Order: sequence, then structure tokens, then C-alpha cells
Amino acid sequence: MTMYDWSNEQAVKYYGLITLGQGGVTFLGNLVLFLWLSQYIGKRNLERFAVIFGLSMMIFFYFLTFPWPFWDEKLTYSIKQLFDRSVYGICE
Repeated sequence: MTMYDWSNEQAVKYYGLITLGQGGVTFLGNLVLFLWLSQYIGKRNLERFAVIFGLSMMIFFYFLTFPWPFWDEKLTYSIKQLFDRSVYGICE
């Protein structure tokens, strides 16, 4: 919620949509992988495809979550000090 400056209602709505999307992508990915594996089991291309697919997904996720400079919105929150740091002897 803090990362995107969402209210509680927005967080529930968007997290639900994100979870729905993740479930759909996971289902389709597993279905495609199962159908593909059932046809090409035992071939050398299986390992090559799995490595390329995995690396592609990691690169896609990296670019999806990259802090792009064109994103104008800034977060509006303040960091609250929850305890007295001098009591614990840290950050003095």
C-alpha cells in the first residue's frame, strides 16, 4: 500500500486483480508447458527451451518492476520513528 500510495480499498481491489492475473498466467503457463512436455519429452531442446524461457521471464520481470524515469507520481508518506534509538545504542 505504501509503495503505490493506495488507500485500503484500492489495495484490496488491485491486489485482487494482480492475484487474478498471476493465477491466469500460471495456469496458462503450466498448461502450455504440460502440453509441450508431453510431446517433446526426452529431447535435448527441452533443456535449452527451459533455460531461455526462464531467463526471458526474469528479464521481463526486471523491466516490469524497473523504476522508470517517466513515472511522475511521488509517494506521500513520512517515516515514523517507532522507538527511541538512543535506548538501544544504534545510529548514534
